[in-house]
This record gives sequence, C-alpha cells and structure tokens, in this order.
Amino acid sequence: MQNYSIRHAMPDDAAALLDYLRIISDEPNNNIGFDSGSEIKWTVEDERALIEKLDPTNSAWFVAVSDEGQIISMGSMDGGTRRGRRHVAYLGISILDGWRGQGLGKVMMQHMIDWARGTGVIKRIELDVFAHNERGIRLYEKLGFVVEGRKRKEFLKYGEYVDGLFMALVWD
Repeated sequence: MQNYSIRHAMPDDAAALLDYLRIISDEPNNNIGFDSGSEIKWTVEDERALIEKLDPTNSAWFVAVSDEGQIISMGSMDGGTRRGRRHVAYLGISILDGWRGQGLGKVMMQHMIDWARGTGVIKRIELDVFAHNERGIRLYEKLGFVVEGRKRKEFLKYGEYVDGLFMALVWD
C-alpha cells in the first residue's frame, strides 16, 4: 500500500478536486450524493472561489494525497455562517475506490474532528449517511457520532430513493 499525507485543501487544488469528484461520483457503490460526474456543473474557478471563501475559524476542506500526488480522499467541514449556528459544522467525506477499507476513513475523520475541536468555535458536527452504508455508520459511531434521525427518501441515487440517517457529534 502506498503512503499518503493529509493537509488543508488549497485554491490551487481546485482542478484536481473537480477531477477527483468526477471520478468518485462515477464509481459504483460510492455512497455519495451525486448520481454521476455529469452532475458536477461548476468550474475550476467556482471550486477555487469556494475554497477561498471558507471561514478558517469554523470551516476547512482537507485532502489526503498519495505519495504520487493523487487526491485519494476529500473531507469538508462547513461551519455555520449565522451567529446562532457558527458552532455547528457539516461534515462530508469521500474516499477513492482502492483506498476504501484500509483505515483511511478513520484517519481522515479523526483528523477533521481534532481540527474542529481545536477551533474553539465548533461544538457540534453533523453529517448525513445513506441508511444502508453500514460500514460508514459503524465508523461514525466508533468516533462518537449518534443517530439523531432518519430522513426517508433523502437521496435519489441511480433512479431509486434511499433513506439517510442524520448523525451528530457534540461536545462541551
């Protein structure tokens, strides 16, 4: 297995991130909310602008990069913008096929949780997960996330409705 490093996503990663999203969204059983790469309509400039606009006090995007320079995982922590929700961040994570099931998800998740705790601002992390993604749910639960609800027919994936679970991790 190759080695990798985890770091903050940078504006210069915009093109590689779009390529990564197109690849992963076309993989079978990817457990992400896109049906296919054709749903990605934004440009490199749009992606760059999103990264540049992140509020570093409660928002960050992370990438895991292989020793060969390929993005193999992406994680996002998008914090609330209003005063009453600044302490809440929404987490998203994806891992490239071939890297799943090797512990990268746990490492990425822990990296993002540690970052969130270190902000001094974030006190709650929320995420949505497909109800059938048992492996993901087990990982989130091991890291302290709790199921707070079920969203029936939350996603339309490959022509079928899929329930989602709403999970959160909260600390003082």
